Amino acid sequence: MWTYTLYMLDAFIRRRGKYSNIKFKFEDFSNFVFEDLWKNQKIVFHDTAKDLLKDVRYLGELNLVQYNENSNRISITDGQYATIRKITVELKNDPIRERVPLVATYINKIEASVPTRAPGRR
Repeated sequence: MWTYTLYMLDAFIRRRGKYSNIKFKFEDFSNFVFEDLWKNQKIVFHDTAKDLLKDVRYLGELNLVQYNENSNRISITDGQYATIRKITVELKNDPIRERVPLVATYINKIEASVPTRAPGRR
């Protein structure tokens, strides 16, 4: 499910409105996933923060993020964020959304977590 984790990560970044020199605590992203997406949007992709962290580490292996184990922080370069945006736009526009309603529901609920007037929204 790393693609949906990546989509959630992009939504988290867009919600924050900072698109350059991106750095934040894993805990902040985890709170977004479990507090907003799980409790408010009623979508579940990960059972625990430990499960979410596995996907974040995998995104690191794909060179889409850097995860610092010591500081428990995620960093994303401008180039990495450009790649993240390309992947998430492709996922959002994937024709499977029309054939599999659950996929459309997931994407729509993730999108609903980003305010329409997020600072610097892209």
